[in-house]
This record gives sequence, structure tokens and C-alpha cells, in this order.
Amino acid sequence: MFREREKAEQRDRKVLEILEKKDERIEELQTNLAYNTRELGENVIRYAQINHRINDLMSAFFFLVLTIFYINVNLSSGPHFILV
Repeated sequence: MFREREKAEQRDRKVLEILEKKDERIEELQTNLAYNTRELGENVIRYAQINHRINDLMSAFFFLVLTIFYINVNLSSGPHFILV
């Protein structure tokens, strides 16, 4: 009877040890998930900012292209006024 009780306690200790390791791993994964979620949010914000900047630069580029076009048209057709 004593031996059976000792074996049962050893099994209980092993189970407890396994559960503690699993709990530690779960905590580690939750920490990683929280970090990655925060990083993803920051990257989404950065992407939106960069995308906005690209759109601004594209608008400025097309405005410059049109300006050059109008200047070339005016230079080739004689003196005219450019209204911008």
C-alpha cells in the first residue's frame, strides 16, 4: 500500500511538472503573440504612412509632368500666357 501511494505521488509530481512546463510554454507563446500583434499594428500604420507619402509624391510628379508638357506646348506654339 505504501509503495502504491509512493508511485501515485511520483506520477502526480511528473504530471504537475509537465503541466508547469506547458504553462510556461503557453505564457511564452502569449508573450510572443502580444509582441507580434503590436509589431503588426505598428507596421500597418507605417505602411499607411508610406502609402500616403507615395501618393503625395506621385501627385507632385504628375503635376510636374503636366507643367513641363504645357511649357513645351507653349514654347512650340509661340508666346502665350500660362495659367497655373
